[in-house]
Amino acid sequence: MAPSRTGRMWGFENYDVTPDIVTFGKGMSAGFGLCGTITTSEIAERVRGTCGLPWAGTYSGDPFPAAVALKQLQIILRDGLTERAAQIGRVINQALMTRIAPFAPIGDIRGIGMYHMLDVVTDKKTKRPDPAMAERIRYNMMLNGICTITLKNFIRFVPPLIITEAEVDDIVGRMEAAIRRAMDGLPRDIDFRASSSLAPGERRRAAA
Repeated sequence: MAPSRTGRMWGFENYDVTPDIVTFGKGMSAGFGLCGTITTSEIAERVRGTCGLPWAGTYSGDPFPAAVALKQLQIILRDGLTERAAQIGRVINQALMTRIAPFAPIGDIRGIGMYHMLDVVTDKKTKRPDPAMAERIRYNMMLNGICTITLKNFIRFVPPLIITEAEVDDIVGRMEAAIRRAMDGLPRDIDFRASSSLAPGERRRAAA
């Protein structure tokens, strides 16, 4: 996850917890191969001279993604994107809860800041996962110009940190249209049970 997305620089800062070790990856570098570890002085001293903290990646020590990560952090701090993520996050949450949550296939919407997840279900009471419907919604969102990630019956709503309130309104409107199309069974010529985003077990359940 990119820094600041939850409305705080680090996600754990939203909760009453102080982790011993924090790891981060390519969200810190706009997708470039980067990973790292932050820990306490005590733990760092205990592993000094041994194997160190067991955290590495394919391109360890590459200066290019490190430079990208540094620039991204500088921009986040310069433009106040952490505080802005908290503000826009409230707008997103309100829009999703009032305009998307009432739809029958949406069993739950949860998240914080600019990271939300939609559970797609067959029934709001039983909350039985409906991965085929989730994939159908994703497909219709793509037709409406909105690219999102769907895994099993979960749809992520994770816009860029620089999104505007007007763009949030536009995206949610397109999502509403996509859900309506999916509920109408559109498109009718695609078997979404074979989607690559569905695990084999989910495909079998979708076929049941």
